[in-house]
Amino acid sequence: METLNQYFAYYDDDEYSHVNEIFSSISREMKKIHEQGMYIPNLSGDSIVCNDDYSFSFTEMAESDNIELDKRKNIIAIGKMLVGAYLSLPLGYNDYSLMPDEFFTKETDNICSSISSDKFNSEYIISLFSEGSNEYYSDYLDRKKQNESLNSSSNVRGFAKVLSNAASSLYQEQVFDEEDLSVEQRKASLNVIFYPLLIGCALILTVVLSIIAKVLN
Repeated sequence: METLNQYFAYYDDDEYSHVNEIFSSISREMKKIHEQGMYIPNLSGDSIVCNDDYSFSFTEMAESDNIELDKRKNIIAIGKMLVGAYLSLPLGYNDYSLMPDEFFTKETDNICSSISSDKFNSEYIISLFSEGSNEYYSDYLDRKKQNESLNSSSNVRGFAKVLSNAASSLYQEQVFDEEDLSVEQRKASLNVIFYPLLIGCALILTVVLSIIAKVLN
């Protein structure tokens, strides 16, 4: 077992792979502790333990006399460490958990603009330090993923509606004169419309489902 600071000391991935997952897991475990009326005193990268099964725990916990206040202190500390990860890795990890809150409140915009990684969630940091949010990072990521999933589903429904309207229009434009066309001729005309349209729908849905799979992963 090693602490989070020790783990990040050997972190050399400039794509920041798993950084969000790491802090989401830590935040999720912290939330469970808060729900029991406890908190983590002096929360920092040295008090977070990376277990052998890739889960996280804390070296110290205590019963809280003011859970809302202590909860916010812990959530703020996680936010500071998250910023530290994106600002300093992979050249070494700077644990910003002990830096004053006022610095982050005052420099939120500068901090967010200085981090170029598309994996960094500046929206969360702004809500945390500028807007006073008490949202757990794990809850934020879950909500973000759910919104992306809903948007993707909405796009699929939009595609389906467009395809349905197109099929309806093509069918209505195909006018048959029963006196001039035989049953076989009418079937042949329908096949000319139906099968290419069916193949086109299948191809579009395949692409859309592939996009959704990438978003959810």
